[in-house]
Amino acid sequence: MIKERFHNLSLRFALRSLRNLVTSRNPGAVLLSDTRKQGNVALVWALDQEGEQLSGDLLKQLKKLKSFETVTVVCPPRYFAQLRGMEHFFETLPDQADIARSGLSRDWDLYLGRRISRIRSTWAPDFEFTIGLSPEDYMKRLGDRAQVHG
Repeated sequence: MIKERFHNLSLRFALRSLRNLVTSRNPGAVLLSDTRKQGNVALVWALDQEGEQLSGDLLKQLKKLKSFETVTVVCPPRYFAQLRGMEHFFETLPDQADIARSGLSRDWDLYLGRRISRIRSTWAPDFEFTIGLSPEDYMKRLGDRAQVHG
């Protein structure tokens, strides 16, 4: 029992050190917390993924995050089945087509900002990584497109 606890403590320290090292080398990664919450939680933003299969970059990142107890990917809904099969959690944000279909033209910036904040507060990640557009850039891009088409 004591040996197992020591091993877990060592693993937590090693993971934190690794996260600090990876974060310091990668401008797309943000370490949100030095302390462990309910397990190690990683949040991956992959909002502008294209195609029917997960991209090589995303798969590579998910492989690196295997040591985390919880990995959540924010991406288009078409990837949910693949992520569920890999035992990851998932979230999504509306895309331009969803916004256009809604028929509403107001307050999308407010909604998206709150949704992004809610995702972050819900998962309370220890590590956050972005592949492609950051959530804030994604929100800005949708706002820019809405102004062009609106």
